[in-house]
Amino acid sequence: MLFINRLTTLLIISLFIVICGGTLFAQSGSGGVILIPPTVPDAPSGEKTPATGDPNDSPIAPPSWLIPSERDNFKRNMDERRKKEELQRAFEAEEQRMKIKADRDIAERVRKVLEEQRKAKEAKSGTETITGNENSNTEPTNVEGNSIAPPATGLKPPSFDNSPLSNPDDTASTDQPTTQPVTENAMISGRRPFNFIPVEEHLEREGWCQLFDGRTFTGWRIQDSESSPYRGGRFFMTKAEPGIIHSDPAHPGLLLTTGQFGNASITFDFQCPDDAIVYLLLRTPPSPRDLHSSCYTVVLNSPKQYPGTILGREVKGGSSDNSLTHTGIPMNSREDTWIHCSAIFDRETIKVTVGQADPVAFYDTAPLGYGHIGLLVAKGPAKFKNILWAPGASVSLFNGNDLGNWRYDKSHAPSIARGNDVAITLSGPSVIECKQEFKNYSLQLEFAFPYSSTPSGVFFRSQARQAKTGYDCSLHLSPPELYTKSKRGLDAGGLVGLADAKFLGVQDRIWSRLTINVIDRHIQTWIDGILVCDWGDLRPINPSNPTGPFLETGTIQLNAREVGSKIMFRNIQVSEAMTRTFKPKQQESTSWNDQVDRYREQMKKQSEDDSLILTPNK
Repeated sequence: MLFINRLTTLLIISLFIVICGGTLFAQSGSGGVILIPPTVPDAPSGEKTPATGDPNDSPIAPPSWLIPSERDNFKRNMDERRKKEELQRAFEAEEQRMKIKADRDIAERVRKVLEEQRKAKEAKSGTETITGNENSNTEPTNVEGNSIAPPATGLKPPSFDNSPLSNPDDTASTDQPTTQPVTENAMISGRRPFNFIPVEEHLEREGWCQLFDGRTFTGWRIQDSESSPYRGGRFFMTKAEPGIIHSDPAHPGLLLTTGQFGNASITFDFQCPDDAIVYLLLRTPPSPRDLHSSCYTVVLNSPKQYPGTILGREVKGGSSDNSLTHTGIPMNSREDTWIHCSAIFDRETIKVTVGQADPVAFYDTAPLGYGHIGLLVAKGPAKFKNILWAPGASVSLFNGNDLGNWRYDKSHAPSIARGNDVAITLSGPSVIECKQEFKNYSLQLEFAFPYSSTPSGVFFRSQARQAKTGYDCSLHLSPPELYTKSKRGLDAGGLVGLADAKFLGVQDRIWSRLTINVIDRHIQTWIDGILVCDWGDLRPINPSNPTGPFLETGTIQLNAREVGSKIMFRNIQVSEAMTRTFKPKQQESTSWNDQVDRYREQMKKQSEDDSLILTPNK
């Protein structure tokens, strides 16, 4: 009976709980999980629930339909979730950084190994091989008018940002001795200038410029085209004899200037044994098809030809046997003797002097026009040094009296400084423009800053009456470090926005000389006779592009860029290059004996014609 009463009481209590209903809340001891009763309304539209909220939103507001205790738990959960994701992102970033650092460490170790191998190779051979060009682009077309592609092997069109190029077996060294002190301008800009070998003062005053700076092969390239018969040459410098170009007797070939020259003079010294065969090529294409007609080939040394002979054009000596002697140079001492050579190729006149031999002069009724300068070593070894050039016959653009040959804005009119230095003085901002237009030429002028170096420049191949157009050559001697990082070509001699120049650290408040040689797409600039920029404009022609390339005739503009700046110009000379002419390829033999016989026949015919002309009429 007692058991039945207790069971009845338990059933009554259970029935009471079911009938009355209630809310059962169950909370875990640590997770804070809340069981929401089914009577709670759904979340209003537009609010984020915990399941769909964006964890990257910081902070995330809890839904408004949660009770206060539930909102606190929701915030704690979302904060923990956000911290975990932040830690994960930080871990991934650190992992990526460590991976990049490991790759750099591997690359650095490989570079050190290669550097040690290079130094070991140089220590073994005792030579420093440099066959590349630091800052030049090769000409995309040759002067024969044929389009040429970059060589398949050897030298390729380089840029200033690349390290010196070389043949596969060659390396380049940068540990050159410093010959120039750090100047005041260099200290201001925080940069060390290029350690150039200066041009002798009296030569620099006469307008001579270096073709070979004695430190790098800037301005030179090896003919290494697969289709050229002169490919495969190897030229280098040694630490024992700095400033001297050596040719490898096992690899004869042709060393060419990257730029081309119209009317100019060249002077240099060379050395070779008596049995060597060495030629100087003037106004040559990159790969002359015929040494007798495609260029002016001057004999520097040959067992069968006199020095100074111009192949196919002017013969000296008239003999072709092996018993020839070289004028003024004993045969047993030629290998240890430096021989001086000078050549003038100015319009129709070619005049060459080799050593102590008599000068050879030749007048060409159909001159070739502009072309490269080449050193062809058919049989070596040979050495070359002190290679200089100067523009030929030129026209002065400033007569020293007035500015009748120039255009300018009268509101910013230039003045003419009198006294010891007659010069054009510009006060910035101002631009003056020469009325004459030129296309291919060499420009030389002197400039100076009366106070301190300020942004100034020379525009060339500019559109007439359009200020600051064409190529812009900077004259700023010492731009600050931050200024140089913002744009290319701001050092003196650089092409603004296009090509950098070697920093020389030239002093302010003295006269400096700028030389520009522009032929077709190739531009070279010199400051005080030092080649600082060598660049070929390989950009495609786009008439709508205001930045070039500029390949047509144009004016020359001088400018001072900034307010308060002042610059002076004097001795402004232009030597215009003759247009390249094309001659048909010779079908007949071009051997030495045939050339001598042909030359004698020409001289005989010419003497007969002269006798007829000079015979008085009967």
